[in-house]
Amino acid sequence: MMGSIRGTTLLELIIAVFMVGTMVAALSLLFPKSAANTTTTRRGWLAGNFAATRMQELKQQPYALLRPTPYNNAYFTSFAQAPTPPPQGCDCRAVTNWTALPKPEPGSPPGSPPPAGPDAIYTEDAITYTRSVCINLVNQNGATWDSFCPDPLSSNDLGLKNIHVHVSWQSGPNTNVTDTESLVTR
Repeated sequence: MMGSIRGTTLLELIIAVFMVGTMVAALSLLFPKSAANTTTTRRGWLAGNFAATRMQELKQQPYALLRPTPYNNAYFTSFAQAPTPPPQGCDCRAVTNWTALPKPEPGSPPGSPPPAGPDAIYTEDAITYTRSVCINLVNQNGATWDSFCPDPLSSNDLGLKNIHVHVSWQSGPNTNVTDTESLVTR
C-alpha cells in the first residue's frame, strides 16, 4: 500500500508566487517614500541649524549694536513709530519680501543704510538656503507683543527687541521656509 504523499499543485504554486510578488511590490513602493521623507527632514534640519547659528551670533552682540530693521514698504506692510494696536508697524512676523530686507550690520554707524539682500546664502547638495534677518522694537501689552518702528528723531527704544531669522529653500516646485524668533533685552 502506498502512503499518502501529497505534493504541491501548480495552482498552489502560482498563488504563493503571486502573494510573495505582491508583498515585494508593496514594500518596494515604501522605500522611495522613506528616502524622500529622510531627504525632506534633513533639509529642514539644515535650514533650522542655519537659522539657529545666526540667532546665537546675534544674541551674543551687545544690545545697542542690534540695529532694528528700518521701515520700508518694500518689505513691511504698515508703519507705526509707537506701540499701537494692529496693524503693527515694523513687525518682522509680517514681512512681505524677505529678500528686500537690509543685512544686519552690527557695529555700523547709525544712519548709514545697510545693503539690501539676504544675510547669507548656503548651498549643499544643489539646494540653496537663503537666510534673512529682521530686528524690530517690541513692547509687552498684556499677553501680546506690540511691534513698532524706530524713530530716528527720538529714542523710542523701550528696551526689548525681537530678532526674527528666516531661512527659505526651493525643493522641486515647493518653496520651504523655517523661522525662528527670540527676544533680547538691555
